[in-house]
Formats: sequence, C-alpha cells, structure tokens
Amino acid sequence: MRITNNRRFHPDKPLYRDHFACSPNTDLQTPGFYIHISPSGSFIGGGIYRPPSPVLQKIREGIDYDGEKFKQILRSAPFTDMYSDLDRDEHMLKTAPRGFAKDHIHVDLLRRKSFTAITPLTEAQVVSDDFPAFAERAYLSLKPFCDYLTQAVKFEA
Repeated sequence: MRITNNRRFHPDKPLYRDHFACSPNTDLQTPGFYIHISPSGSFIGGGIYRPPSPVLQKIREGIDYDGEKFKQILRSAPFTDMYSDLDRDEHMLKTAPRGFAKDHIHVDLLRRKSFTAITPLTEAQVVSDDFPAFAERAYLSLKPFCDYLTQAVKFEA
C-alpha cells in the first residue's frame, strides 16, 4: 500500500500515513488476507470489507444456500484459535436484506455488509523473530473462511 494519504478530498489529513499495510490480494472484489502495522495499533486478518452490491448479494445467496457450513467454519478450531469471531460491522442492516425472510435462520449473517475477521497484534509480536510464522498461522487459520467467501463470489448459476 502506498505511504502517502490521498488528500484530494481530505486536505486536513497528514501527508504521510502512520501505518504500513500489506495485502497479497489486489482484487478488492474477492476476499483476501491483510496485515496492518502502526504505532497506534496493529492487526492481522482478512475477509472482504464492504464489497460492491453484486458481490455482497452473491455472498448473501451463498449464506442462504449453505449458511450452516459458514457458521461451522466460524466455530472450527483453526479459525477460533486465531480469531474470536467476525469483526464488528458498523454498517450492518437493522433488519433482513431485501429478498430474504426476516426470520431466516442465518439473518445475523445476512444483515452484514462486511465479512472480516481480525486479531490485534502487540508491538512485541510485530518485532518478534517469530512474526513470519505467526502471520503464516493467521493466514492458514483464515483460509477456509476466505475460501467459502470466494466460492460464493465466484459461483455462476
């Protein structure tokens, strides 16, 4: 990620960002892995953040079709060892999205607009010699979650 802020629409922002970020995924319409390192707080995680409406609709359709498998991934040991749950979604709908029943068994997931999971990092973890191994474990723990979302996004009826 670039180190300068885009000040075109926010001229009050500082010229340089206070963090470094890395994501091997360049396609913002598919789930990916993300590392964020900053003096004000670092984290590692991934998923898909606020996808475009067609992509979000495909994810919701995937959850409608097989949401129990998704919940099983969220409860499984590899995921829960590294991530406690899905990250808070401040843009979550208050009710079921259009086209889905209000009493849908997976309405808690269907209401989401982002599907991300993160785990905070301490400064000691970031500067540790074991950080590459930790990042690898984080990636492998997140892979089934991202694979499920990718399958939903790529599915063609």
